[in-house]
Amino acid sequence: RERDTALTDFVSGRTAMIVAPSWECTSLTQLCPFAIGAFRYPSPQADDPTYGKFARGPFSEGQILTGMPFYLNRRTAHRAEALDFLKFLGSQEGSTIFTRVSDWLPVVIGVQPSEFSAKFQLQTEGYNWYAGFLGPSGHITAQNFVVSNFYNLWNSDGSVDAFCRALRGVFVPIRDDLRGDSVSALENIRREDGVATALAELAPAGKRPETLRLVTLPNEYSLYQLRAVLALPPPEAKP
Repeated sequence: RERDTALTDFVSGRTAMIVAPSWECTSLTQLCPFAIGAFRYPSPQADDPTYGKFARGPFSEGQILTGMPFYLNRRTAHRAEALDFLKFLGSQEGSTIFTRVSDWLPVVIGVQPSEFSAKFQLQTEGYNWYAGFLGPSGHITAQNFVVSNFYNLWNSDGSVDAFCRALRGVFVPIRDDLRGDSVSALENIRREDGVATALAELAPAGKRPETLRLVTLPNEYSLYQLRAVLALPPPEAKP
């Protein structure tokens, strides 16, 4: 299911659970005519007798970033008041109020999560591909391939085996997506060469920087991850 249809089915009581991020909880607690709870998405561990050989360990959520940024319109007639309000939102008091009302996880040090949002506390220990683990790739091509083949699983004559057979073809769009990511990542890093040259050569006399902070670490190691994956043989070629 896509997000909207999945939420509709859950609120209507046509499904027992839904995989959803923490920011959905406020609406769900108000819309659902029944009590709801939350638990961590189940995933196999290395000691699982069937799927353990495919798992390294627990998934880590340590790469997740904060969201919902704010900005200040440069033409505002009340700049001082607007800045003061933004500072309040980022304070412990403001974040406490927002956390209590929204049931979202707080990001301000010293602010405690609400009873419900505490169920979504991040698991920072474990393994994780930087782009996440619930989607087949960071691009829509492979995801659409998976979604378009759900009928092999859900139809009256569908089955797990039929769905698995159909998904064997997903490796082609996934590799294409990753190959495109690799090319884009390399080009992004190469663009920094001109920036580095400008920062060094155009610096005032006697003030040329000793080091240049350009490419962020995730940009570099994600490129090496992509190259490592693309260097692997196709699944069919493995013994």
